[in-house]
Amino acid sequence: MSEPTPAPAPAERESAVVHAQDNTPITAPLAAAPAAQSVEAFAADNGISRSAAWTEIAAGRLTARRTGRRTLILREDAERWRASLVPWVPDPRRTDRARRAGQASRIARVARWVSA
Repeated sequence: MSEPTPAPAPAERESAVVHAQDNTPITAPLAAAPAAQSVEAFAADNGISRSAAWTEIAAGRLTARRTGRRTLILREDAERWRASLVPWVPDPRRTDRARRAGQASRIARVARWVSA
């Protein structure tokens, strides 16, 4: 008589991906990031517009390479560009009260314009 195999730990059970038919685990390796990508793919992957990507290339902050008619951005250049980005820090002078006061003055201007 063979001994039953122990049940996998809860973390393993939740994260395992299995075949629908025979319930065997799928252990496919993760796809590696491409060595180079188009400007459109780079923009989509980084959450910016294509024109913003081209602006970064024109400003020299992002290096692009041409091969034939295609413009490609190497993975190393994309990583270097992401590392060069500075974190956004809100202006301490623009408090919530100042924002609300600015909004109130805009509403008052619109009200004056509408009533005129």
